[in-house]
Amino acid sequence: MVRNYISYSVGTIVDARIHSSDGFGLHIEPNSRDARIHQFPHLVHLMLDDGWRQHLSLTHLSHDLGVSNIKKLRITAVCDDVLRRCITPAFTSVLTYLSLGIACTASISPYRVILEHGVNLQYLHVDGPLYIASSQHFRRYAHALPCLTEFGINHMGLIPDPDFFPAVCDFLRPKAPQLVRLELKTICNKPHFDQLGFHGENGCWSMLRCTISSTAAVASAVSFSELKHLSITIPPGRKNISLHYANLIPNGVTSLVLSGNNLNPKSAMKVVSFYSSKLCLPHIN
Repeated sequence: MVRNYISYSVGTIVDARIHSSDGFGLHIEPNSRDARIHQFPHLVHLMLDDGWRQHLSLTHLSHDLGVSNIKKLRITAVCDDVLRRCITPAFTSVLTYLSLGIACTASISPYRVILEHGVNLQYLHVDGPLYIASSQHFRRYAHALPCLTEFGINHMGLIPDPDFFPAVCDFLRPKAPQLVRLELKTICNKPHFDQLGFHGENGCWSMLRCTISSTAAVASAVSFSELKHLSITIPPGRKNISLHYANLIPNGVTSLVLSGNNLNPKSAMKVVSFYSSKLCLPHIN
């Protein structure tokens, strides 16, 4: 029985995953809804995966998170009520790691509280559709997240917000020297690119184009000197991507994930081969 498991493990569990399928993690009987986070006083890392709301009362969760020692949180199926009750200013201010899988946030941007209060966040990843414009929060809190080293977003825009990715890029530029991981992704078709401003003179690849090289530096350049992991979408419409985009990848990257409609295995290998030869590396992961 899970209740017995909880009672005997209360002093030792520091990492828990609650979900609806058997396997790794803390599995609660379906529809029990009696698990409480306060039963794990030493818990510092909580993962709430698919089906977690079958097991946890959102009312209790809001209170329990606020008085917990949790520093790392991953939540899927995030809707307005989850943002209101769980991603509170006080709780966000103590987190060092936050990953949100958006399901529906029709009236609240996931970024307002995060940017205003995430003073200790080192890792931030937000994935899913954007139902509400969020670019203004990146503009307003331009100096937020001072401890950030890993940043990832993967969005499709359900409403037009063409300043979203330009605002994100302007937000990231001053933090470029401290970033070790960066993910900037959206659905690879022109309507979604245009809705969120992914490509263009102020978009994501333009930010990489301004990366400082070892031979030339300009006033507007960005230094991703510590960047090791890059995951990014290739814009649609370019057939020969190997030289154009491989030249824009920061030199320190050792783990590269590219996505896009034009990325067949042959063209992808051209990017990898060109980038590896540029750095005189034997391979790239």
